[in-house]
Amino acid sequence: MEETLHHRLSFTLLAVIVFIFSSLAFHHINEQGILYHDAGMNLLEAKFVGESLQTLLKLGSGKPHGKNIWQEIKSTTTGVPIHAGKPGYNVIVWLGSLIAGFHDTLSAKVTAVAGIFGIVLVFLISRRLSGDDSAICSAAALASSTFYLVFSRSGLADTVVSLFFLLGLYIYVRGRSS
Repeated sequence: MEETLHHRLSFTLLAVIVFIFSSLAFHHINEQGILYHDAGMNLLEAKFVGESLQTLLKLGSGKPHGKNIWQEIKSTTTGVPIHAGKPGYNVIVWLGSLIAGFHDTLSAKVTAVAGIFGIVLVFLISRRLSGDDSAICSAAALASSTFYLVFSRSGLADTVVSLFFLLGLYIYVRGRSS
């Protein structure tokens, strides 16, 4: 009974940590615009991914086009072809655009959400390895990191990359402990 209460308390504290971090990560995010050149390029590349997929679906549906596929994609897209070496991140941002629409703050919102999930994954990893108390301390330490907060608002790929690293680590730790 006491252990269940301790687990509930730890998840309640995690919810408080996530709420505070979320409040900071999304504070005036619609007013910040694009802060970094790379964030703008990532948005344009994500737009290219989405428009290219739409063009490929249109071509696959049998509509006549008269051009080769690349020419058709170039003539129907307004984004920038992927050249930054982060196509996975661009796909994640494009998926975010399906939910939130395409605007200047989209990549910042995607990285803010990734930052939130990163805190939850750090909690879950630490909980599996060391218990509830360690999990709360680990999540609080990450959430209170100014560096982590800045990158979670930046629109850059770093937070999303760390999210997938943490997801892989969580899957590994969970597999090892079962």
